[in-house]
Parts: sequence; structure tokens; C-alpha cells
Amino acid sequence: MKAGNKFVSSVCILMWLVLDACVAQTPLNEEIKLKVGVPSDLPGYAVMADGTLKVSSPLRQRITDCVEKGMNAKITWIGAPTLRILSQLSSAELDMVYPLGFTSDRGANLLPSKPTWESGDVLVSLQPISLNNRNLSFTARLGSPQHTEYLADFSTFIPSYSYGNLPKLLERKVVDVAILNRNTYQDMKPLWPQGHITTAGKSRYTGFYLNKADPRHLLEPLNTSIARCLKSTGP
Repeated sequence: MKAGNKFVSSVCILMWLVLDACVAQTPLNEEIKLKVGVPSDLPGYAVMADGTLKVSSPLRQRITDCVEKGMNAKITWIGAPTLRILSQLSSAELDMVYPLGFTSDRGANLLPSKPTWESGDVLVSLQPISLNNRNLSFTARLGSPQHTEYLADFSTFIPSYSYGNLPKLLERKVVDVAILNRNTYQDMKPLWPQGHITTAGKSRYTGFYLNKADPRHLLEPLNTSIARCLKSTGP
């Protein structure tokens, strides 16, 4: 074999080896399996027996399904009390939790995604109220953003251990005000006392939370998927 042919042959073999090594080191776009916690008593969300998530709002269902598909993920949804799923997220037993309102306290210990939507708080009362009246009593779901972020605004806090109990506390006049996210209020609207009044509260973004260390490097693909879905998913 001539020297020129040997050189060409050697170059081809080297290129084949490099290409083969690159292919071997490039991860395939395989479906990833994720465990995602959902607050078990959150109105409008139901974890089904097969591990799928049913959302009452068509728009929020489309966004949720779109994000899962965009990540090329197979999500097993797990319903449990909020404090439990947050603990399981911190110990990496869960990959993510959703949907949760963003707060500075949660952000200090967990990693928030891009918001999936904005839905402010609503204050529900039986009489007109002033947000400057500090002598009012209020209730909120224990452990919710509304529980922690309105403590300084009112004189008395009466905890509720479920969302379903909020309208009952208000109707029985145990409290002056019940505070929750507007989407959650809408999802349980038939339960509120007749003639109740709503007042707009603080703004609130909602999305996913991840373990602070992000051990599976999920934040980037999650945020990319959320951004694409919000552009493509209309009301």
C-alpha cells in the first residue's frame, strides 16, 4: 500500500474511533422517571389510582401535561400533606413538588422553578373589610403561604388543618377573614357561605419546587419546558 493510501486509511480509522467514542459518551434522549408530590387536600387536584394527576382547570391541566411531555418524563404523582412532601423533597425521596405558591421562606430551603402561572391571594369575608384593620382574626390552611405571610397583618390567627374547613370557620363566624389563593378559592367556590365578599390580597406565583441541591439536574430542562409550554398553551 502506498504511503498516501496508508495515511488516508489511518485518518479514517482515527475518525471512526473518535466518532464511536462520542456516540458512546452521548446520553440517549431516554424518558426519565420522576416522583412528584402534590398536596393531598388541595382543591382542584386529584391523584388517580394509576399515579396520574387530574386537574379541574383545563388550562392548568394542559400546562401540567405539556411540562411533563416537554421534559420527556414519566411522572408518578404522589399525594400527601404539604409538610410531608416538603420533607420528602428535602431528603430527595421526591424529585419535585407541585403546585406550590412561591414564598421567600420556601425559597431559602428549596429550589423554585419558573412560575407556571400567577394567581393572587383572596381574602373571603362576610362583611366588607379594610386591609388596614389589624384587629381582625383570620384563618388559612396551616403551612400555606397565606398562613405565614399574613401573620403580621392581623391580630389573631386560627389555623385550619384542611382547605375544606375554611368556609366552615367563616360561616360560623369563628374568624373575620379566610385567606387562600384565588385559584383554590375558585376550585371550591360552591362551599363558601352565601353572600360572602372577596378582597384582593397579595400577588402570588405558583410552580414547581426542587431539592436545593438539584441532584438530578432537573431545573434547566424543567424551566425550558415551562417556558415553551407557556408560549404554546393558550387559555
